[in-house]
Amino acid sequence: MRVLFLCMQMNSGFHGSMLHVLEYAEYFIQKNADVHIGSVFISEENRKIAEDRGIHVHSLRELPVDTKYDLVFALHLLLFPYMVCRDLKYDHAIAVTLSAFLPVEKVPPSPFWSCFDLMVCISDEIIDMYQKYFNINPKYFTRIPNHVPLRFYDHVNIKQEWNAEIKKICVVSNYYIPELSQLAELKTFEIDYYGSNYNNNVLITPDILLNYDVIITIGKTVQYGLSLGIPVFEYDHFGGCGYITLENINEEEKMNFSGRTTKLKMTAEEMILRLQSGYDRACAEAAELRTIACDRYAIDKLIEKQLAMLPRERAPRALSRDAHLFANACTAAINYIYYALDH
Repeated sequence: MRVLFLCMQMNSGFHGSMLHVLEYAEYFIQKNADVHIGSVFISEENRKIAEDRGIHVHSLRELPVDTKYDLVFALHLLLFPYMVCRDLKYDHAIAVTLSAFLPVEKVPPSPFWSCFDLMVCISDEIIDMYQKYFNINPKYFTRIPNHVPLRFYDHVNIKQEWNAEIKKICVVSNYYIPELSQLAELKTFEIDYYGSNYNNNVLITPDILLNYDVIITIGKTVQYGLSLGIPVFEYDHFGGCGYITLENINEEEKMNFSGRTTKLKMTAEEMILRLQSGYDRACAEAAELRTIACDRYAIDKLIEKQLAMLPRERAPRALSRDAHLFANACTAAINYIYYALDH
């Protein structure tokens, strides 16, 4: 099986789309697939991380199109139309949307929808936004939540016992949040920071997270922590709900554990009080939350679900005049980006 991922950025550290593509690509490598990533912005560090896993990384303009891909996962607005202009050959394609806030994250416009077997969004929030702001019927989208790689839910050293009180916390964030930085100044807990704004930009692994009593974060790192049985405190630049509990997990999942459900802002002192007062409950619910997370977010289940929804045969895909016009505009935009990078 030959699989292609289209992703605008394979640089700037370990952000959402890069991790999404890398972890999906790893899964297909484990299934002995021939896996390729086409991207515009590629750092040597992230290229090495991917290639060390057996994944082929190409600049988009140099991506091989002489042979057919069995399956294409297309992220980011401009890339798939650009590759259509390069005469991309494929059997099946899935459009993937991780956010509806940035224009680059949108799915291509409706003249391109016939090119895709599925259009996937990772949260109910995104589907609702497409309906509210772009008048797109939700029936066109399939919700596939953010995933957790095998190493997080099949880890032999999952959290089994918890300290009677919080000793060590890790903050995982790619944003500078003053109140999170102030936690260390108050010296109530031992705190380590991970992320591009903390000069500690590393790939988060189970071995890192299992060193801590509590994880403060948002997004897919919430799901990493839950899958390891570690209490997770949701908080970042939007604010957040505090601890993920059996009571709030469903609502927080609808907005991808972003903190946007409550948008509750806290001072560092208020955060410490909430961390301490909710810790016993968080520990008591951690095992059941782990069971929920592993059942909902396991990468093998989510990918197999998508593959099962693909039609057996490739349907004819004739592009309209509007689709060709949009593809030409995307090609001009990508070519301009490359011109700027070259000069």
